Amino acid sequence: MFRQRENEPSMLNMDDDYLRHVEKDVIIPKMVKEAAKMACADVVREFEDCARGRSLSVIFKCREQNQKLKDCFLAHSTQEHYEIQRQIFLEKRKQSRASAQ
Repeated sequence: MFRQRENEPSMLNMDDDYLRHVEKDVIIPKMVKEAAKMACADVVREFEDCARGRSLSVIFKCREQNQKLKDCFLAHSTQEHYEIQRQIFLEKRKQSRASAQ
């Protein structure tokens, strides 16, 4: 009745690189965003300094800093960065599964 499913992903297969929907579309993009935020920390700080104490005027006064922030995030959110974070995630998951046994 129950047969072994060798070609399907499993918690028992430590070398499995299959990603579930939530891992592929939520967790890894979140990791990419966090890595970009860390890489662009100085630009984020510059924007924060400009925006501090302002309300609507931040739109006009901090355009240059906002553009730098967008450019930095875009530069650190490429497909290459996604693949790097994907490999990091798979390695962490592999270690987690190995320690669970």
